[in-house]
Amino acid sequence: MSNYLPVDYQSAPLELREIYDEICLTMNVDEPPSWATCLGGATHLVKGMWAMLKHCVVESHLPPLLKELIFFAVAYHRTVPYCMNIHAKNILRMTEHLAFCDLKDIVENKSRGVIPNSYQVAINLATKLSKSDCSLQKADFKLLEKAGFDDVESMEIATQVSAALYFNVLTFAADLPIPNYLKNDRQHWRESVR
Repeated sequence: MSNYLPVDYQSAPLELREIYDEICLTMNVDEPPSWATCLGGATHLVKGMWAMLKHCVVESHLPPLLKELIFFAVAYHRTVPYCMNIHAKNILRMTEHLAFCDLKDIVENKSRGVIPNSYQVAINLATKLSKSDCSLQKADFKLLEKAGFDDVESMEIATQVSAALYFNVLTFAADLPIPNYLKNDRQHWRESVR
């Protein structure tokens, strides 16, 4: 049970419903995600979170798979079950070439070439940034540049990490439960990360 009282679509006032509708349409989902409904008691917070997610993540020029891998890496290294499960599921829906055990290897920098090297460089930097309270150095950005990322893409990688950290904190504060549609995958996930 969440620490916040969720507001489902049917109970939402008009302004909140409009935000829920935009989220569902943009993310191609049937119902608003848990992070949105758990904040439903404060429409301005849902609106702000959605604006940040939409402009910094959805509209990012980075490949969708890389964005999901970055979010997964941050959640994995911070041990955020809700976010790990959501992003693992999204990744596995995007490609049939990866399995749960591959995701663990990728975020631990042991991918053995299952993803492009440029993705691994970005994920390693995302991991470093999410686990450190130190700023990135020019050498970090040189690694991204050498991997083929331009200045805007480098900024977007850092922004993905910021957004992932933001959502990690929210899901911890709200104590969001794992959505029902992921419950069957949880056992598989637990077994694969051992």
